[in-house]
Amino acid sequence: MPEPATRFDRVAGTVCGKPFGETDAACFKDRATTASYCGHYHRCRIAEMTNEQLDYVLHPLGQRSYLKACPGSGKTEAVALKAAYALRAEAWKDTGIAFLSFTNHAANVIKERVARNGGSGYPHFLGTFDSWLHGYVLNPFGWRVMGYAGTRGDHSVRIVDAASNAAFLNGFRTKYAYAKRNVHAHHFFVEGDRILFASDDEATDAVRNGLTLADWQLTDLLDAKARFWRAGFAIHDDVETLCGLILRDLPGVRDRIANRFPHLVIDECQDLCPSQLGLLSELRAGGVNVHLVGDLNQSIFSFRGSDPAALLKHIVDEKLTQLVFTVNFRSVQAVVDVCGKIVAQGSIQGLQVAPSKPHCVYIPYTGKAALPHLASNFAKWLAEHRELDPARCAVIARGSATLQRLRGVHEEAPRTPTERIAVALHNWKKGDLASRREALKQLGSAVTAIYFSDCRADTAADSRPDGVASAIEWRLFLARALDACVVDSALMDFTQTWTAWTTVARTQVPHHVATAWTAKPNLAPPATKLRAPHGKGDTALSVMLAHGQPAATKLHFTNIHQVKGETFDGVLVVSSPTKAGDGGHWHQWLDTDPDHAEHNRFAYVASSRPRYLLAWAVPNPTPADETRLAALGFTKA
Repeated sequence: MPEPATRFDRVAGTVCGKPFGETDAACFKDRATTASYCGHYHRCRIAEMTNEQLDYVLHPLGQRSYLKACPGSGKTEAVALKAAYALRAEAWKDTGIAFLSFTNHAANVIKERVARNGGSGYPHFLGTFDSWLHGYVLNPFGWRVMGYAGTRGDHSVRIVDAASNAAFLNGFRTKYAYAKRNVHAHHFFVEGDRILFASDDEATDAVRNGLTLADWQLTDLLDAKARFWRAGFAIHDDVETLCGLILRDLPGVRDRIANRFPHLVIDECQDLCPSQLGLLSELRAGGVNVHLVGDLNQSIFSFRGSDPAALLKHIVDEKLTQLVFTVNFRSVQAVVDVCGKIVAQGSIQGLQVAPSKPHCVYIPYTGKAALPHLASNFAKWLAEHRELDPARCAVIARGSATLQRLRGVHEEAPRTPTERIAVALHNWKKGDLASRREALKQLGSAVTAIYFSDCRADTAADSRPDGVASAIEWRLFLARALDACVVDSALMDFTQTWTAWTTVARTQVPHHVATAWTAKPNLAPPATKLRAPHGKGDTALSVMLAHGQPAATKLHFTNIHQVKGETFDGVLVVSSPTKAGDGGHWHQWLDTDPDHAEHNRFAYVASSRPRYLLAWAVPNPTPADETRLAALGFTKA
């Protein structure tokens, strides 16, 4: 009898056309090109896949699944290979597969891998979950549940940001006041049978969300929202509500979507919120096979509604076949073992290397005043004791205030467009990479608030408004504006009071911004004038922009939410100086209270980023603290 085909034979035969029985080396020699799946790696990448990974690739699309993938397990690469395999395994005509993620970066990685092996165009979709909802559910069918008649045949839904203060929004207010003010329709949304207030005024939202609403108040609010929808507008938080109505109330539409995309593969599924899980259940009822990929231990977006308990219930209720990746190709075993003591991750195999020096260390520091020096000292220690390049290492903190102190930035964060512009100019002038990234972020937020207040802003692309197609062009525009501003001596005089500086900025900043804008049409005049920050008119800008000792290093500075998916040679995870914050202190990372389980996951995500060195910076450790750290696997640096 002929020898049965191995997993590798089946996958490589479909993806690369490898003849049965040919070795991986011969296949690579004969077929590798820069456009092939393996050509980019200069070796046969499929032969390096584990049996767990190949089993996932070969798992039938018709059998719904959940892949539990530990950090560093190559799950995105496996999803990309599954896409390449599935797209070649059969002929696709008018139905396709949607491969979805929650970040543009992860979606682009899958696109890149699949594109090397023949492309991933029609009838398939590779992108973000939000873009798929907008493109295939909300915009084609939303008007039918919104009552929107359209404009000259265009029924596209226009998204309004909750922070917008555009004048036309005054036409969509409630009749009655709530917390002393009428409510705009873009300052609340409907979730199930609840009204949730969500504007840019957290204090007022808290008061309103604490109200017990009478029937007449519910009617008043829903009337404002209905008028908003009938005019073709929605906010981000309305999207899932509207998509739920479409899939529930228009079964014919649900079935059409299921016929168009009979299979969904969702990466980073731990970021799904209950309302999104509800959408998936509706799609499954229409016949869609949903495949989830992720790690519940990396669920750290509760403020967006993600809930690992709800996801686990969904996995069980929907009877998803569970697969698992148990090999971490990123981190040495010592780092993997520490992570396993933070959360229950199961038995995970890490990189096996000879431990010439400890891979897990803790660095004591004396408190808030020591933070501006901590990063630079860590960079020196890396070079002297570990021969690691600081440019390939990172400093990670939970809170923005701690991160700013680590970078030597004054703890007061900019809140208004005026303050953001000043901080942007100050950081651009400094010139280092981290400061310039911060400058782009702050100026992008300010410009969008001033000029594009009625547009959706992509915070991952420096607040790029949805009217600007290219994130690169947006950043180049911001850089041109900053270059012009920082050579304007009147704008760069931070000894001025806010009142005096704003008088200058009110004319000079719009001039430099308009000159830097090269797209058509020309940039409209600002919708909002710059104003001195409330209560700071007589205060010099230098008070806010004051710096401690800057951390002049090549280290990356990032927070726990931004570091997901990243890999570094070494990381310094910095505990907050006190327990005042929500999950920033290292004691909170080890809290066994189930209500604080997300704090454990914060530490897990941050601590699973490095290849070779995991360092925790802890404030004023006591002897008991040192014993506890040793039990986790840390030694003192």
